[in-house]
Amino acid sequence: MGDDVKQFLSTGEILLKELERLDDGNADYAPVVIEYAKALECHIHKEFFETFRESLRQDGLLANESIYQCDFGPIPLSPSEQRAVERSISELRIFLSENKPLTMGAMWHVLMRVRHEAKLAPVLGMLVAYLRKHKKAACLMEGEFIKDWGRFIESFRNGAAHSKSITLEQAKECRDLVLGNARSLLRILV
Repeated sequence: MGDDVKQFLSTGEILLKELERLDDGNADYAPVVIEYAKALECHIHKEFFETFRESLRQDGLLANESIYQCDFGPIPLSPSEQRAVERSISELRIFLSENKPLTMGAMWHVLMRVRHEAKLAPVLGMLVAYLRKHKKAACLMEGEFIKDWGRFIESFRNGAAHSKSITLEQAKECRDLVLGNARSLLRILV
């Protein structure tokens, strides 16, 4: 686990304890959730996506536009699903070729795309092959991990980052989901 991830986790733990100690029943625990989200996002980004980019760079493939071309072929996708796939591929291309970081949501959507049997763009097949070789990456494509990560994003991260107040109970539930036990999101990945 990187130093930055450890720092985010430590800050989350300190905030949780201090807010709980000082809480008069009206505290918003969103900052706690944000620190856990930063830790998870940073770890997944650095450990899996940045190393994938480096492997493509070493193979001279980053600038090859053909790896980003979508081929829907005989796969029956709705127009909205096609746009969603194209958006995920576009975000992945911008990250890989222009070094623009991926958000947690973008990484989640890309991994949702690579879980499907059909790889709608060569870069998705390359990502799957890369992740299968990575010791800890197999769980990223497991249904249970993706489901829990999606729940974390929807139930905790998005609300905390935008307009939702987070209770002490929700902050503790979030902590458990991220690092509370051997099957928590971050512990599975390290």
